[in-house]
Amino acid sequence: MIINKITEKEEEYLKKKFEAFDTLLENKKEALGYMKKDATLFAYFFFKNDMGTRFKALSWQDKYFNSKSHRRLLCCARQIGKSTVAGIDSLHKAYFNPGFTILTVSRTKEQAMELVYRMRRFLNTSRFT
Repeated sequence: MIINKITEKEEEYLKKKFEAFDTLLENKKEALGYMKKDATLFAYFFFKNDMGTRFKALSWQDKYFNSKSHRRLLCCARQIGKSTVAGIDSLHKAYFNPGFTILTVSRTKEQAMELVYRMRRFLNTSRFT
């Protein structure tokens, strides 16, 4: 799937997804089922953003998380949230797949450590701890 543009319709869909999920939270078991299928909702439930509010993925991130493809490629600008996507995607897989190994490979040690730092920051502000 190639995404060149996010439409207002897609933005509205994501907003409604968060609103619908908020109503589900009373039934934890059902909410957990949705989180298992959707990393966007997993991140929304467990993680906080830099302002201390629930993490709301961007529309392109939601499309990435919910792609059915086993291989995904991102070609996008700097500072748009690629490391965030990689971190949340890895944490989502690890949470729902016991024994899952997360392997970080990058050009430099600093880049790999940045991803580990990002994941650790999410975990430190999460509902896990």
